[in-house]
Amino acid sequence: MSLGLFHSELGGFPYEEFRGSPTFAARRWGVMVRMKRLLYQYAVNRKVQNMKSTSSMSKRLSRSAAIKLMVGLLGCLAANNQQAQIIVGLGAGATTVASGSIVAAGSVVAAGSFFAGTTLVSASTLAAAATVYGGAALATGSSFASGTVLESGTALAAGTTIVGTTHVHGHTHVVAGATAVAAVGSTLAAGTTVAAGSIVNGAVVASTTTLATSTTVVGGTILSGGSAFAAGSAFAAGTIVF
Repeated sequence: MSLGLFHSELGGFPYEEFRGSPTFAARRWGVMVRMKRLLYQYAVNRKVQNMKSTSSMSKRLSRSAAIKLMVGLLGCLAANNQQAQIIVGLGAGATTVASGSIVAAGSVVAAGSFFAGTTLVSASTLAAAATVYGGAALATGSSFASGTVLESGTALAAGTTIVGTTHVHGHTHVVAGATAVAAVGSTLAAGTTVAAGSIVNGAVVASTTTLATSTTVVGGTILSGGSAFAAGSAFAAGTIVF
C-alpha cells in the first residue's frame, strides 16, 4: 500500500499564512514552550493510565487528544537549533548508534552514554566528528548535530533530539514504546515503513505501510514505535524522539 502524497486534515489550519506572518519569529518560541509542556503532560498521563482503573479515564489526557494537539503545534513549527535543544525526550532507554555511523561535531553525548569505548560521567559536546566503531549507546538528553550519518542497525529511543540535518544511510528504526516527531523538511525515503497509528502530514495511518515513493514532511508528522526509515531518509532540525 502506498501513502502517496499526504494531505493535512487538521481543520484547514493556515500553515502557510502563519509561517509568513511578521510575528512568526516571536510566536515560535511560545509554540515550542507549549509543546514541551504538552509532551511532559502526555508522559505523566500515560504513566497514570497504567495505574488507574477505567473509572478515572475521563480525568486523563488521552493519547489521541495529545497527538492531535501536538500535530497542530508541529504543523506550524520550524524550530531553529537553539530552540530544538530545549526539547528533551521523556522516558528511559538509550539510542543505539550502529558501527560506521558518523556523529557530527556539535552533537551532545549525554552523561551515562557509552561512546568511543567509554561510559561518560558527564555530558560532552563533540569538538570534531566521530566515527562509531563497535556501536554506541546514547542516553536521554543526547542530540545529533548537522552532518550526522546513521548506518543500518541504528535504533532511536526516547530522549534523542535532532539539532541539525541528520541523514540515514541504512535501516534505522524507532524502538517500541517510543514515538518520533519528524520536523518539517524531513524526508521519508521510499521503502520506509510507517507503523500503524502514525500520522504523516496530518493523515492518520491505519495500518503498517511501506512507502513506495519518497515523502517530504510538510506538516504534523508523528511516527509510532516500530517505524523504520530506509536509506535516503533525512531528519530535519527539530525532530525529537520521546
